[in-house]
Amino acid sequence: SGALFGLVGVLFVFGIKFRRELPEGFKRAFGTGMLPIIMINLFIGFLGRGLIDNAAHLGGLVSGALLALVVGYKRPGQRGPVAIIWHLLQGCALALVLLSFVMVWRNYNGQPPTFTMDSFQRGLRGIGSAIAAHVKAINEGEEAFVNAFNTGDTSKIDSAIQTINDTPSLDKEADALRNELKTLLERVRELDSPKGKDGKPQPSANRVQLLSDFEAWEKKNTQWVKTAGQKYGLRVDEAKPVASPSQ
Repeated sequence: SGALFGLVGVLFVFGIKFRRELPEGFKRAFGTGMLPIIMINLFIGFLGRGLIDNAAHLGGLVSGALLALVVGYKRPGQRGPVAIIWHLLQGCALALVLLSFVMVWRNYNGQPPTFTMDSFQRGLRGIGSAIAAHVKAINEGEEAFVNAFNTGDTSKIDSAIQTINDTPSLDKEADALRNELKTLLERVRELDSPKGKDGKPQPSANRVQLLSDFEAWEKKNTQWVKTAGQKYGLRVDEAKPVASPSQ
């Protein structure tokens, strides 16, 4: 989309710079005729901020406009005195791009890229579905943890872990938070706490450590929502279940 904005920037400046040479139809389409398209797309980007990268759009628009200011064009019937040099530069640029691909291929040491139906379906669901799935996984995981920690009821743990496993990737930090929550759920499921007369878990060193780790995770999750989560339209929910150390 940033590249498309770059083309719009080129047409905008090109239409103004060469308005005396363009046919009548092109004059109306290019130049100031591009303003409605620019304004409408910027307005849409403003409405979808957090999901739409407006910086890339503005950067492409400005870059295209600057290129159109300094790069001319070959008029119909005009002979190019530097055509050979220009074609040579084009060939060098193309060779550089091809060489870059070859060097990446030779020096790439990461995991080989894979394409599966699962990754294809995740791409089709889009970022909106990934955000909703992430929020659902975090909420279910927190609720299951607090319920198991406070009452000893682990019936919701397996379902919460499965939800986390089924959640598509959002970003590296969000994925790490979900994996850490999954580990906490597994720990609280295996926690062997003595029961009191009321049947509820009693204090122990393992419970204190687990609660401390869960509270540390909550702080990291809250910080992520306040920073990176804002671009996804997320906010901190203060009214959420709390694990109690007094049980």
